[in-house]
Amino acid sequence: MRGTILKLDENGGIISADDGSRYVFALDQWMDVSAPDSSHAVDFTPDGNKAEQIYMVASTRAARTNLSGALNPLRKLYKFIGITMIVAGAVMTLTVLFAFIGIPLIILGLFLVFIAPKFVSGVENIGTDVIKRTRRD
Repeated sequence: MRGTILKLDENGGIISADDGSRYVFALDQWMDVSAPDSSHAVDFTPDGNKAEQIYMVASTRAARTNLSGALNPLRKLYKFIGITMIVAGAVMTLTVLFAFIGIPLIILGLFLVFIAPKFVSGVENIGTDVIKRTRRD
């Protein structure tokens, strides 16, 4: 007889048969290699109000396989998006660090080489003197 699993718990469950009857079953009667789940189509042997020798119907197994195959491209897309977001986050972090650390250091260096020596007595144009000395050598 064929039916559908209506309810499933740790001890067993209830199957609604195609003829409208309901049967209870214990998990030790599940004969299929894959685990049972609610809404699976099953084939079973009725024994009073109990279901025995329960197998999942092949069409349910095929539908589950096809569904997981259909979701595979989405998983690849989500993985690509995840990696892209990590790289973008790293680039933004490095950009912010450079902006807050690198740019002020560049400005400080230019100030120390070209502007600060003008305020120190006895030293004139040290920045341009350094450039002239390296050209002479």
